Parts: sequence; C-alpha cells; structure tokens
Amino acid sequence: MVDEALATVQDVEVALGRALTETEQQRVAGLLLEASDLVAGYLHPNSVPSPTPPPIRRVVAAMVSAALTRPSTIPQDAVRLGADIYSVEFAPGATGPGPYLTAAMKARLAPYRTGSVSQLLGSERF
Repeated sequence: MVDEALATVQDVEVALGRALTETEQQRVAGLLLEASDLVAGYLHPNSVPSPTPPPIRRVVAAMVSAALTRPSTIPQDAVRLGADIYSVEFAPGATGPGPYLTAAMKARLAPYRTGSVSQLLGSERF
C-alpha cells in the first residue's frame, strides 16, 4: 500500500529501548513495510500525512518492536486441544505473530484518520 515505511530502524530501536540484534536487523525492513501498510490502510492511503508525524512513526515502531519480540512460533501453552477442537490464542486484535493494530494504537492514530463515506438511505422513487 505504501511505497516507503512510515518509521525508521532508529524509531524501532527507540521503541525497543535497545539496538537491534543481527536476527532482528534481517526482519525489520519487511516488518516496517507491513506495519506501514496496516497504518495506511487504517488511515486511508491518500490521507497519510507527509512528512510522517511523530505519533504515526511511534505507532509503526511499536508495532514492529512488538512483532520482533513476540515468539515466531506458537508456544505450546497457547494451544488448546479438545475433542474436535483446536484453537490458538493470540493477544486481542492479533491474528498471528506479525504486526497488528491494537485498540490503543487506533486511538493514537484517530486524529490523523480522515475520510468518510456517506450513503443515501432514502428511496429514489419519492
């Protein structure tokens, strides 16, 4: 969705509170783009301000730092097995180990979210 990441590697290091490891450095570019796509989609792609305001950069960096520190595989204690039931639990709002927007992050992005769609609900016959 976006051509460039909405945050930098330095923003991610600030969010983490430390320098990236070698393994994290290999993943960070792709995660930055993925998180940026999610934020742009939430804000509506044509309304992402340029240059990127610091609150948006911090949200993207927080998403990436969370994805970097989450386990890349599903821990055994997160899996529930039962008769004909197999479920995996993730944090609220997450569907996997990648970046995701939490409700708190959406609230932080709310001032930058623009655009709405109105739909005429009346009948054209009257």
